[in-house]
Amino acid sequence: MSWFDRVAASVKQGATDLARGVQGKETGRTEELLMTFTNASLGMTVSDYGGEGMVSALAPGGEAGRVGVALNDRVVRVGDVATASYRQVVDAIRAHPRRPLEISVERRRADESLGLVAFRLDEECVKAKQILAKMVAATTAGPPKAVLKKARGLAFFRVTKVGMGLSARFGTGLVIARRAAGGWSAPSAIGTVGASIGFQFGAQVADFLVVLNTDGAVESFSGGGSVSLGGQVGAVAGPVGVSREGAAAVSTKAVAPVYTYAISQGLFAGVSVEGTVVNERNSVNERHYAHPGVRAKQILSGEVPPTAAAGPLLAALAQLDDQTVAGHDELLSAPVGPEPAADAA
Repeated sequence: MSWFDRVAASVKQGATDLARGVQGKETGRTEELLMTFTNASLGMTVSDYGGEGMVSALAPGGEAGRVGVALNDRVVRVGDVATASYRQVVDAIRAHPRRPLEISVERRRADESLGLVAFRLDEECVKAKQILAKMVAATTAGPPKAVLKKARGLAFFRVTKVGMGLSARFGTGLVIARRAAGGWSAPSAIGTVGASIGFQFGAQVADFLVVLNTDGAVESFSGGGSVSLGGQVGAVAGPVGVSREGAAAVSTKAVAPVYTYAISQGLFAGVSVEGTVVNERNSVNERHYAHPGVRAKQILSGEVPPTAAAGPLLAALAQLDDQTVAGHDELLSAPVGPEPAADAA
């Protein structure tokens, strides 16, 4: 299968997720599970998410937890009544006071194929770990480990650009912040979308790593709403590889707020995040953390603990932090001549 065929298949596969995601609904691969309740109290709270009845809370030691219900399960049948909406779920449960009661739930899991866009933070965590590994391995395009060790935060996202006269660009990812007490925060979901006019034809998929070098850059991603890279936050192409020039850029006192790195495939020449507007994805965070109203500031400050889905990404970052930067310390201490400008790449 050619690269364009894979992109086309990924777009087709992501169509359903896109339609559901923009409505604030849960996405991912589905499976239907039948649960039998015997206690009068179901031990769960069902809330309205995108018009559907989703399990938003489980009572400790309650019946729902005992029979295997999980957070974000969608209630699709109560007894013999199909429940397509939140209101139908509520009405059906009230109409079935007798026990035992059979309830069917639809459970969505992370899509292992990781398409062009994602509406689940667990999928974003898998993708971010892949991007991190790819960047660390790319000695001529990725960041020196010294840059990563000094980062105050990191953002990972995959952007797709398609042009046929009008060029459209969209992507999803996550941002994570280094905690003052050590380690990393839970991840917060982000996304970007944009368009431009001109003679452009082709397609491109690019994986980005954005290194946040200052607390101010992290705060820009924590303030809610959107942030413009290169506009509100100064962004430059970061130093790469293990060369003396890369080490010199790491040692400069006038560090840019943001370094950007990209690895891409496709026909468009060059890739850049200049002018990219990154948005906080509240609905994705709310579903993942089962915390209505949760915001990026709470997540990145450490108020919200990470879930198990973030474990592999956090472990990879911890391993990177613990590694000795072989060769870099020697380069940083060696005479390298005048310090380069802040935008040295």
